[in-house]
Amino acid sequence: MFDGWAANQCDYSISVTNGVQVVSITPSSNPMCEGDTITLVASAPGTLNTFAWSSVPASAIPPNPSVDVNPISSTVYTVVASGICGSQSASIPITVIPSGNPAWTTPSPICANATPLNLNSYITGTTGGSWTGTGVVGSTFNPTGLSGNYTVTYTTGTSPCQKNEQHIINVLPTPDPQIAIVGTTNICTYQTVQLNATSVVGGTYTWSNGSNSTSINVNSSGSYWVNVLNANGCTGSETLAVSITNYPQSNPVISPASPVICNGQPVTLSTVGSYSSYNWSNGPVTATTIASTAGSYSV
Repeated sequence: MFDGWAANQCDYSISVTNGVQVVSITPSSNPMCEGDTITLVASAPGTLNTFAWSSVPASAIPPNPSVDVNPISSTVYTVVASGICGSQSASIPITVIPSGNPAWTTPSPICANATPLNLNSYITGTTGGSWTGTGVVGSTFNPTGLSGNYTVTYTTGTSPCQKNEQHIINVLPTPDPQIAIVGTTNICTYQTVQLNATSVVGGTYTWSNGSNSTSINVNSSGSYWVNVLNANGCTGSETLAVSITNYPQSNPVISPASPVICNGQPVTLSTVGSYSSYNWSNGPVTATTIASTAGSYSV
């Protein structure tokens, strides 16, 4: 321009500074899983001097344009960017998908015939999750019919942010005795019936009559049980109802009692009373026998 008084030309320099305009926040992930950490980046054109972050729920956040956060629940983050020409703010809601803490403790080894375990009683982390594995029904572990190590998994959280923890439950070999009757239960009063116990998983046998053998002999009807205890401390038992029919002992009397016969003259021997079967000492198996020689005869 020209100075009219001095007729001199003057130059003026005018600088323009961009102040804060539109502020935006860019997350590295949204939604995010509980327990994870994400980065929030605040950006805006212009010359910026300071950043101030806040959140609901409240948390401590450093005054940087890029910050790392790890909220435990869904949170709204706000940044205020201040520059030469003033301040502008932006907010963003971050959704946190629950993951939970699937921590639980390993149960002690159990016998195969033990009471089913309530797995929820072993949870030390987040409750309300789900259980899977061999022997698991709902939140119960049933060891019946099992033997060995079985992996059980506890899962918490919502997909795709689920977490799980696995433990091995040891089911100990457990005796499972079976009682069998050897022979017939129709016996004479002087006879007995043998009961024999077997178990694939062995141990120490104890019968209801106190015997520690694998078999016992009985002569009357009733319920008989056997327990088998092994080295693991597991016990199996079996009870069997036995029905025994006792027949009285036969005491045959030969008639005539002491016959006297002439040489070569036969005599018919029979019993006083009738029986279901006969076995004479001279061979016949009929109700009578013929004796024609002196001697002793029995039936």
